[in-house]
Amino acid sequence: MIEHILRTAGDNLTRENILKVATNIRGKTFPLLLPGVTVNVTPDNYSTFTTFRTARFDGKRWVIFGDPIDATAK
Repeated sequence: MIEHILRTAGDNLTRENILKVATNIRGKTFPLLLPGVTVNVTPDNYSTFTTFRTARFDGKRWVIFGDPIDATAK
């Protein structure tokens, strides 16, 4: 995520611009996240993850099951 923020900020690495970029991330996925998990950060809500995945241990490894869960859904 830091790489995304710095690339998006470009040559303008001021505190204001970094904060602006870091607090305006919507629906971004990253390679290290589980499939279906996205990052959403807004100036009013710094809670990074609103999508979750469930997994169960089958005795050898963790197995993902079900659809992604949107924590903001009502």
